[in-house]
Amino acid sequence: MIDTWIGILTKPEETMAAEKANANIVGGLINVVIASVIVAIIAGVIMAIITAISSLIPGLGNIAGALGVIAIIVVPIGIVITCVIGSLLLNLFFWGAAKILGGNGSFGTQYYLLSLIAVPMVVISIVAMIIGVVLAIIPFIGIIIGMLLMYLISGYISIILMAAYIAAIKEAHGFATMNVALTTGIGYVITLIVMMVLGLIFAASVFTALGGASMMDPSTMFAGLV
Repeated sequence: MIDTWIGILTKPEETMAAEKANANIVGGLINVVIASVIVAIIAGVIMAIITAISSLIPGLGNIAGALGVIAIIVVPIGIVITCVIGSLLLNLFFWGAAKILGGNGSFGTQYYLLSLIAVPMVVISIVAMIIGVVLAIIPFIGIIIGMLLMYLISGYISIILMAAYIAAIKEAHGFATMNVALTTGIGYVITLIVMMVLGLIFAASVFTALGGASMMDPSTMFAGLV
């Protein structure tokens, strides 16, 4: 598994082609969960630090401690659940886009291949952040070196992960590059439409709830009788 993640960062096309035979949705879920757990651990550590600092403020000690314990547990769990559900939905949208263009791959194949990008992306981002923070301790020169390294890593990772994404869609559906681009565009459109529909449904629900609450208000119920 580690060799595969390293392969994504060094030879994405070859790695995706080799991993196609191992593709299954369970393996994809494992990759996404590992990546989201790493993010959740970082979030938990940050919440713990915030809680520790807040508890030192007079009058907020007990409240901060109670809220901190809840946040340290709830936030990481929420991150993992959100990442898993989000990854499944986004892959479904892009899989639907690929099917519109005649893609022949299964959802499980696409999901697994794209999930291979998750852990390397998270790990390299965290490593870059840690390096930047450590170098920032060194006055002046450390900040300059840190910025140069951050730009170097960002430039490299942006291209290598894009290559991995293109290779994943190509391998999953037998596409050419143009079809990958069209799949991405259509996938974005589908995602946007779904978000707009959900937003309208939420807004309508809130509006209905507020309207119902207003009707139950005695000051408005008998306004027409006065």
